Amino acid sequence: MAVPNTNTFTLQDVVNYVNPPTNSLSECFATAGNPQFDPLYAELKNQLLDFRNYGNISGLTSVLGGNNLSSTGGWSFYSLDISDYAGLTAKLVIEYTSGNRYTGDFQIGGNIVAGSTTWNPNSGLNSFETSTSSVTSYSSVSWTPIANATTFGRWNRRTGNTPSGGTGVTSASPVGYFYYAETSGNNTGYPDKKIWLKSPNFSITNSDDTIEFYMGHFGATVNEFKIYLDIQ
Repeated sequence: MAVPNTNTFTLQDVVNYVNPPTNSLSECFATAGNPQFDPLYAELKNQLLDFRNYGNISGLTSVLGGNNLSSTGGWSFYSLDISDYAGLTAKLVIEYTSGNRYTGDFQIGGNIVAGSTTWNPNSGLNSFETSTSSVTSYSSVSWTPIANATTFGRWNRRTGNTPSGGTGVTSASPVGYFYYAETSGNNTGYPDKKIWLKSPNFSITNSDDTIEFYMGHFGATVNEFKIYLDIQ
């Protein structure tokens, strides 16, 4: 990520540095790839995006990643680049939308990496929170700590398998315990229910930081998940 991705470096700082006393904005953009700023980003073509001030960013980002899911038989690795937000503190937010039956449980596990922080469900609940009911707006979510449970329409912690027949990945490798969205319960876990998961705060400290985890989805009606950051 090229400068000025900090809380204090503003566009005016860039203008003043690039070409005083002319203070030409076009000069500022034209010099965006200048190694004086960051030699790793010299001669970038998308010069406008090199100059951004994140000082006032807070709240939920737009959708950063996710997948439309289909039934599968194992764990798969997922990775998402979040380097654009280096220098900020955030929470990982996952929105899972259930399908039209109970066979849509979605699991995440292994080392759940977010920037400079790693959580593993094998070590416990890790202060993750789940929505208590389905709402479409993040600002309207009522939160509660996840639990070692099988509560409908919530994220829970579990090992071995998800409880309903024909759902979930049962293989213990590469994860043991996992967090999962329980989609049983007509009008609670399905159809088309929004089941939200939120992590504790974490820091995005490096220009190559990512979101990483293993995901499992086995069932006839697995649907889709979306990933956001809640910038603090």
